[in-house]
Amino acid sequence: MFSRSHQVTVNGGSFLAVEGDYYDNSSVRVEKRRGIDILLEGIAKGALHNSGERFDPPKCHPNTRTAVLQKIMDWVQNSDPSSPEFMWIYGPAGSGKSAIAQSIAELCYEYGYLLGAFFFSRSAAGRNNDKRLAATIAYQIGQSFTEVLPLIEKSVERDPALLSLNLEAQLKALIIEPLLKSALHVLPRPRLIIIDGLDECQDPRAHTTIIRTFTQLVTVHNLPFIILFASRTEYHIREAFNDKTFDTNLCRIALDNTLWRADDDIREFLISRFLKIHDTHQMKSYLPPVWPLPEVIDKLVAKSSGQFIYASTVIKYIEAHGYHPTNRLDTVLGLRSIENGTPFAELDDLYRH
Repeated sequence: MFSRSHQVTVNGGSFLAVEGDYYDNSSVRVEKRRGIDILLEGIAKGALHNSGERFDPPKCHPNTRTAVLQKIMDWVQNSDPSSPEFMWIYGPAGSGKSAIAQSIAELCYEYGYLLGAFFFSRSAAGRNNDKRLAATIAYQIGQSFTEVLPLIEKSVERDPALLSLNLEAQLKALIIEPLLKSALHVLPRPRLIIIDGLDECQDPRAHTTIIRTFTQLVTVHNLPFIILFASRTEYHIREAFNDKTFDTNLCRIALDNTLWRADDDIREFLISRFLKIHDTHQMKSYLPPVWPLPEVIDKLVAKSSGQFIYASTVIKYIEAHGYHPTNRLDTVLGLRSIENGTPFAELDDLYRH
């Protein structure tokens, strides 16, 4: 080994004297990652209905939206096989779609009807595309039914690149195959999946893909799901729901002010929140005994035009600590110039998209 070497010095070390041929059979053990760890890396934690990232999400104020909520819950609880398997709640920005979806998610979670939910958001990484959708729903299925979780884990362990595949491939490996291998594909009552804010998914082509692939979970693979979609009426979404698949299998709910009496609900919301300001605001001692007057409530309801987001934004602005509520209400009504921040910055951002 040291042939023709000169002035070689070796300090310390261990030596193995080998005569004849030597074969090194040593191997390095590489620990395999658990499927659940891979799956957790691929989910959008903020898309869950009870996520800490979405803490205190918008939901229906008590005693409001009761007719809409009741209609949806009647659909969820309907055991008639001829009942539609899909529902689409639609309306313009600020009409309360996400608040309704959140309230339904919480109710169905409490009653044991909720299988999974995904709340899209165009401003949140991981929630503005469909890349984490299948994994997030699969994770929730695994949490609801622990017997199917090992099957989902095996799918991920078998193909660690699974979560980088397209939505159809992910749904097949993470949801369809595990459920068909288990007894869960014959549940006595369908379980609910909620997909909210579909229009907030940035790629319009994904709108159609999501609707088609999730619909096929039920219509092609006969999985025991009912699916609630909530979105604006964007072109791709509207066209997807006009497909003949939905001719008799889709319940549509338009958040129309006339049909659902949104003005009455908005008035209830405003009165309740102004009473709370009267009782709890740090400047409550400076508020008039009767404030605001009924005609002011009427004016705010009229300005809302059936859109809850307007009323909610107004209340957030007026109740902010460190400011006098009466001055802020006057600013909203145009009776006082704006001093600190526009009251409708949130609305401006909403309607910019």
